[in-house]
Amino acid sequence: MMTWHAYNKPMSRFERTNDYVNKSLPYVQVYMDEDQSHGVIDEVGTILKLPTGEVVVAAFDRNAEQGMFNDAVVGIINQLYPDFTRAALVAARLGEKQVHNMVEGMASLNLPCAALAENGRVLATNALFECQAGSFLNAAGNKLYIPYAPANAQLHMALSCRCAAKASSIRSIAIPSIRDHPAMVLHIIPIQASAHDIFTGSHALVVATEVNGKNRGPALDLLQALFHMTPKEAHLSHCLAEGHSLKESAARLGIGFGTARSYLLRIFEKTDTHHQTGLVNLLNSASRVLGIAAG
Repeated sequence: MMTWHAYNKPMSRFERTNDYVNKSLPYVQVYMDEDQSHGVIDEVGTILKLPTGEVVVAAFDRNAEQGMFNDAVVGIINQLYPDFTRAALVAARLGEKQVHNMVEGMASLNLPCAALAENGRVLATNALFECQAGSFLNAAGNKLYIPYAPANAQLHMALSCRCAAKASSIRSIAIPSIRDHPAMVLHIIPIQASAHDIFTGSHALVVATEVNGKNRGPALDLLQALFHMTPKEAHLSHCLAEGHSLKESAARLGIGFGTARSYLLRIFEKTDTHHQTGLVNLLNSASRVLGIAAG
């Protein structure tokens, strides 16, 4: 609700919520009913949209014992408005600078990295990311765009509807060789909990890794953690990532080809891949992005 009002009905002072919001809108009534359930009978607040794309909300509440706000009190609160806006802007700029520093720091780990806001806007990138995946940066709106429709759809699905924030693991997207660019994998890493303190305003990190075909299969525990594979699916994935065919992998694991095929279909579903080449590229890139040696 607050984000909608910030963009469609901007404020320039503290106002009473009853005077500011449109009570006929269903979600507004739900918000006000929630306030009343906590004993709030009156509220004075403001909504500030920052240049970084973030929205800051400040509100003063009163319960029945304190009584309603009168005009004199609202006037006193509004004397704080200029200081409030300056403090919010300075904090946003400091947070933006911190995100840039953290993303640049990823370069020292040899990780091409970009930080994204919740709406998919690119907040910061390092030189390695711009070198490897710079062509994916869309100047209009400063968002990522992959010129391969299936991968681009997966990217937007990962970033939309707070999917990245709800996920507890990395979402990895395999991208085939396009034009002059080698095959690569984009890893969508959700920013959660205290990580927001150092990646201020960020919704997710995107790490790009090229696929060079020289990697060994990633560790089994890594496969199970990243993609929620069963032990048998992880073993099959590991064999495929090492360069074995599905038939060879089935023989190594002592299972029938039909069983291996069933496992492979489930692995495709869990990794959002559709063929073995994309799967192998994805798996071989997974261990590098986390700096974990293959098992």
